[in-house]
Amino acid sequence: MPSFGDKLSSFWSRVGPRIGSRQRTKEILSTLLIVVPLTLLIWIYAERAQDVKDTAEITPRVAMTEPTLIATVVSPPSGALALDLEGPKALIDQLKKQLAERAMDNSLTLTLPPALTHVGQQNVDIANTLNNDPLILNSGVSITKATPPLMTVTVDPLSTRTLPVAVPPDLARSLQSVSFDPPTVTVRGPKPRVDALFPGDATVFIDTANRASDFTTAGTRTIEVPLVTLPLESRVTISPKKVKMTVEIGARDRDYTIPNVPIVVQKLLSLEKTQVVVKGPPLVQNVHIHGPASLISRFEGSNPQCRLTAVLRISPDDVGKMDLQRVPELMMLRDTPNRGTELTVLPPDVKADPIGEVDFDVNSGAPEQ
Repeated sequence: MPSFGDKLSSFWSRVGPRIGSRQRTKEILSTLLIVVPLTLLIWIYAERAQDVKDTAEITPRVAMTEPTLIATVVSPPSGALALDLEGPKALIDQLKKQLAERAMDNSLTLTLPPALTHVGQQNVDIANTLNNDPLILNSGVSITKATPPLMTVTVDPLSTRTLPVAVPPDLARSLQSVSFDPPTVTVRGPKPRVDALFPGDATVFIDTANRASDFTTAGTRTIEVPLVTLPLESRVTISPKKVKMTVEIGARDRDYTIPNVPIVVQKLLSLEKTQVVVKGPPLVQNVHIHGPASLISRFEGSNPQCRLTAVLRISPDDVGKMDLQRVPELMMLRDTPNRGTELTVLPPDVKADPIGEVDFDVNSGAPEQ
């Protein structure tokens, strides 16, 4: 197949006399094949080298040259800045790419000039500060305008504290043992905000949101848990953000309602002939108990291992009195192999909801019905 050059040679040969010899034609074509691409390259380079105007939006972190201070953005509240850029198009494109990359890895910073090293509120000239930043200074691009033109920051002493990791109190009650690796974390930020978030001998809690399943099954396990999340605007950071937690979880507590608990009168032998009349049903209805599943199960079913009873104690001072009111004491009846049925106090881990008072009369001289 003939090449493009051959086709042009054929064309010029047909108009021979008006143009010149075939040799001359080839020379012209050869020259054009060199000059035209070169001209295009020069034109493209000139276009890219020509100064143009463009815009960019950034949200930089604010940094200090003084390591004992830290700055927090007050205005604009979001920290977002709009920049007007001027320079060769190729260099602007390169700079915008670098800004985007730094924004992705959170390394895009606005470093305050050394003059702003005193505590308090400061106003920063954004365009002037950025134009002196090494990234912009070496880019061949100028920032001609920033919106807003000024950034207001508050400069505070930098506080760095080492605090222990802890479990929230509502969760700690259900755990038999817990340890953390590492046991402490570093809290860093503006001193007023660190002191407000972690006053005195504070601890840093783990974040248990949406992690209920990690703390419901009995047993020992090691899990990685995040620490509590702080508001971004506080400029307070916790490092590391996660810790390993080794936890031993006992059987979960259970609730159970006993429909009827009988009222039992307890009195001294000397009061054997007194008559105690309980007004109303001789039982307490719907008594709620709470405790470890292994203990609560003993009170369940139609023939439980343990039974509750409400003990109404009578003293000599009660004899002959009417319309007395007293809260019975909830106690446990259990069958023992050697001593038969035994009346005893509830296990410490079993809790019962408070019950109401019982109305009763104590008459003397007649046997109890």
